[in-house]
Formats: sequence, C-alpha cells, structure tokens
Amino acid sequence: MVVESLIVAMLAVARPPERPPDVQGTYFRGGAGAPVVVWGGSSGRPPDALAARLAAAGHPALSVRYFGRGDLPHELARVPLEYFARAIRVLDRQPGVDGRRMVVLGSSRGSEAALHVAAAYPRLVHGVIVTAPSSKAYSAPYDLSVSAWTYRGREVPYARLDGADPATEPRSVIPVERIRGPVLLGAGANDAFYDSAAYAAAIVRRLRRRRFGFRVRSVVFPHAGHSVADRLMPDILRFLDQI
Repeated sequence: MVVESLIVAMLAVARPPERPPDVQGTYFRGGAGAPVVVWGGSSGRPPDALAARLAAAGHPALSVRYFGRGDLPHELARVPLEYFARAIRVLDRQPGVDGRRMVVLGSSRGSEAALHVAAAYPRLVHGVIVTAPSSKAYSAPYDLSVSAWTYRGREVPYARLDGADPATEPRSVIPVERIRGPVLLGAGANDAFYDSAAYAAAIVRRLRRRRFGFRVRSVVFPHAGHSVADRLMPDILRFLDQI
C-alpha cells in the first residue's frame, strides 16, 4: 500500500484574538478505518512514523505539531486545547474520513492533552489512546508558574509535584469520566521519566469509580520504559478496529 502525505496548512485570515493557531501537521492517507489524530510529548516532534504505520494499516492519520514552530507557542506552555479540536476537524474534512469514528492518540505529556480534549469535546472524539499517560495536567516543563494547557482562554489547573495520588493537587486531575468512547492506555513498568504505570492505574480507578460506560484497557509492559507505542501497536490496531 502506498501512503500519501500532505502538509496541512490552514491560511490565517483576520484571525480573532482567541482563535487557535493554524494546524501544523502531516496527513497520511489510509483506508476506511477509524481516523486518528496523533501527537507526541515534550520533544515537540510530531510522530510521523507512528501516523504512517496507522495509515498503512488502513487508518487515516494526522500527525500534528503543537508547539515550537511558526505561530504555535514557542514552548510547551499555555497550548490551547482548541488547537487539537481544530486538528480533529481538519482530519474530519478529508475525503473518505468518517468523523463518527474519530480517535485521538497522545504520548507522554501529549497524553494530558488527549485525555482533556476527549473530555472537553465528546462530540468530536469517539475513542482515546494514550501511551506513557498522566492522570493529571502539569505545568510547563521549564516554568512551574504556568500551565502547559489552556481552555477557553484560561489555564487548565495543573500540578507541580509528580505523583498519581489524586488527593495531591486534586484540581489537576483530568476528568476522564467525561470521555464518551473507549480508552486504551499503554505504559512501561520501567519508565525512567515518571511512573506512567501508576498514572494509568489511577485513570482506570477513576473511571471504574465513576461507572464509566465504555471499554477501558490498560496494558503495562513489565520490561519497557517510557516509549511503548511500538509494543502497543497490536492492541492499538485491535482497538481501532472496534471503533
């Protein structure tokens, strides 16, 4: 199968002050499978290779960058969640894409945005995949005084201290129970960056306690570290086939 790609560039015309930046990313044409908007973590690099693999398996995929270039935020600080919603709409408008099966996939710090966006836009997002997840939103990596994310012009409540305990900085806990679709989590038990397996467990506990009405699957790889997307790929493809 030949995977075609094109740069998604939306022209800026009289942008209102609160309008999110233009979407920057690469669209990989797939087949008739569930479409996926994919983004990465604090490195700022869009996960093009992952998107290409999804497209090769039949899933249209849009790999997006959300800071560090053009009119995007210079750093992972105050990134508007509306930007990701706009990226979802960009993918939905591509020929042959079925937005009723739309999935978001976020890794590492990007998992915070994926979970928040799915919770904030349940009509746009119908499934969520996160790798090396966090159950909380955190501050900007290099400035503990600001949130990494904003929503409707306000900073998303964030944590400063690492730890999955919801009793610590409870306002930062992501309201995952508002998601309206199945959830797949992947983590490594030997994650050297943070205890992503503990965060995954915290997400599952919260969903169960809130009587979440959709499928939830958490996969923890006992000998893996922070990057688990390759190991999780069989589970990802099965998950997408069921959307």
